[in-house]
Amino acid sequence: MRAMKRDIKYTVEKINTDRKTTLVSIPSMNTKKNRAIPVRESLSWFSGKMEEELQVFDRSMSAWETEFALAILDDLSEQVIELHSKFIMAMRSTQPKIQNAVINQCVQVANLAHMVASSQNPILSHCRNGKSID
Repeated sequence: MRAMKRDIKYTVEKINTDRKTTLVSIPSMNTKKNRAIPVRESLSWFSGKMEEELQVFDRSMSAWETEFALAILDDLSEQVIELHSKFIMAMRSTQPKIQNAVINQCVQVANLAHMVASSQNPILSHCRNGKSID
């Protein structure tokens, strides 16, 4: 139990020290102008993982803009339960395969949450077809 608490404490400390950032341009909600915001190194890494998964999704499924939000939310709920299970397993193991399974499951959860959020944001309607802002 002490080892688990120590691992969690290390993880939290690592997150708190993740202050290296890159400026990223994002569209403002109420204007056509962009604004630059600092993005943490860990967020850049994780969003890259999300994008890899979304590209696979884009090739294998119809555009997710046609999905119903409730269906996406149902899937999100199931994926969170699976994440919880994998996380518990990873806390008891040091095997990279299990730890990677947690990362991959986090990506699944984040992408589903991203789909729900962007479906509610009219300025991002073009993104639901995998198009970028030009």
